[in-house]
Amino acid sequence: MSCYNWEQGSLKIPSGEWKPLRDALIAHENKRREKLLAKALRIYAALTPELLKRAREHVKAWNKTQQKKDHVPLRSVTLLGVFSHAQDPDWGPLTRALRGFDDRSLRVTPCRTGLFRSDLWGRTLIEDENEDDDVEVVKWTLFPYENGKHHVKPLKPKRSKGPLARLTASKVKILDVGGEASIIFDAKNKTLTWSVSENNRAVERAHRHILARVLFSLLREIKWTRGSGGTIVGNDEYSRCSYAEGEGGNYTKYSFGPAGSGRKTRFRRA
Repeated sequence: MSCYNWEQGSLKIPSGEWKPLRDALIAHENKRREKLLAKALRIYAALTPELLKRAREHVKAWNKTQQKKDHVPLRSVTLLGVFSHAQDPDWGPLTRALRGFDDRSLRVTPCRTGLFRSDLWGRTLIEDENEDDDVEVVKWTLFPYENGKHHVKPLKPKRSKGPLARLTASKVKILDVGGEASIIFDAKNKTLTWSVSENNRAVERAHRHILARVLFSLLREIKWTRGSGGTIVGNDEYSRCSYAEGEGGNYTKYSFGPAGSGRKTRFRRA
């Protein structure tokens, strides 16, 4: 069942806890980026003209078994398309034409078959948001999006720039969490903001991401002081449409420290 929801809140972090919290989050993100950079470099080395030639030969052979109206133009077979097919062989314009093509060297994850399950309509859904996000980050690193489209030829990943660039903790103002949420740092006021934009099951997806799990684990370990803390509130389409007593408005999802004490937290599972 669908459920459009969102979540947001700002927390006042104790002065002594601010730097350890921020640095721990950035260190974890940098470690994640280092692993992804190694994968991206490995895949970049495999995205050769010879691989493209083999892919086009595979599609050419497949075209011979199909009616002319079903032929896949060889010029549409690009390294971007071959990379995308390797991540999800059951989706995309080359799904049938590249069936059986050996593209294991291009996979961001060793085997993605275990990451999928079918919903009521037979569609495949990602179980692990981190694996899905890793694929997107590597894709955007190898094939940057410019002028309304992705590059079709890969660019060599660099540690100094791009989606996998190493972060300097003192300069980071915002961390993206899988495209669903953001962690915003206000160093001047020692305030951290967690924000999930409204979308279908956005809150659930955001909380499954490794950065969100690390963040909320660290928040539970903080030694809150007087005047610190706060609440994270949210809402969803079912609550907004309810006429029951106490329904309709935003509700507290999480509360931390003295500033969040006395707030009744509520966890909805629509």
